[in-house]
Amino acid sequence: MLREWNDLNGALAAAQQAVSLAEQWRQVDTLHYSLTCLVDAYLALGDLSAARSAMERSKWIASKVSDWFLEISEIMEAEINLACGNWDQVLQWMLDSWSSTGVYVWDLVAAVNATDPALCPEGSLSVDILVAPGPDQGRTVITDQPQNTTVCLDPDTEQIKALATAILGR
Repeated sequence: MLREWNDLNGALAAAQQAVSLAEQWRQVDTLHYSLTCLVDAYLALGDLSAARSAMERSKWIASKVSDWFLEISEIMEAEINLACGNWDQVLQWMLDSWSSTGVYVWDLVAAVNATDPALCPEGSLSVDILVAPGPDQGRTVITDQPQNTTVCLDPDTEQIKALATAILGR
């Protein structure tokens, strides 16, 4: 919250205290989360070296705890690489993160698809966004209403990856 209010030094101090307390409590889940807050604070302050150091620590912890924690740490690493302008590493992370069950490169997929729509044929669908407060708030759902959008449900992922690599690797 402090970072969002632009109290960056306050956010840094709070994150450092959270890391210290999590270490005392020996709670790895709390320590991992506290380190993510610390990374965010360092990034906001522009201290990329300290952000990378905290991220490396969170990644090591994550590798011992869960794939989900590791995914969070890898996203933080991508954010740091973006801030550093390490485009080749960002592209590699994007391509490595791409799977049939999920993708973190929505804008890249849309851009590549715009260059060759045959890679992801569109179909019509009716969708809505759940707005009622609760655990599903913000979720996109398919409805029985008249079709209101076009979507791609069967992308040629290997060809899209190859095209993205060819375009961005120049």
